[in-house]
Amino acid sequence: MQEEEFIEQLRAGNEWSELETDLLPEVRETLWKLAQKALRKQISKEYSVEKVRKFVGKINNGFDYWFTFVINPGVEPNNNRAERALRPHVVLRKILGALRNDKRTSIHERIMTTPATWGQNSLQMLTTKLTC
Repeated sequence: MQEEEFIEQLRAGNEWSELETDLLPEVRETLWKLAQKALRKQISKEYSVEKVRKFVGKINNGFDYWFTFVINPGVEPNNNRAERALRPHVVLRKILGALRNDKRTSIHERIMTTPATWGQNSLQMLTTKLTC
């Protein structure tokens, strides 16, 4: 598929699933820049509603990380995999109710992120630990 044709399909509202195919890095970068330009246009507007302004601020703060999935084929367009991996730990934290301060929460998050990441990358915890 030609770059222009693909861009027109995206502008027409077609799904991002086409990005799962092997696109040239140059095409991915062009699409990434177009997406950033479109988002920048929306967040540069003046909004009167406070909640919208806060949301625009959050988008602005992480602007460089939006649309990473366009240039990196290994990144999903949504955060579902990461959210699913963390869900059991969030439930556990809420059941225990013991993580009521920032330090305990931070320690728990760091400890539980490592095995979750290993699991996503199909690594065995013991083997990885022994080879480090």
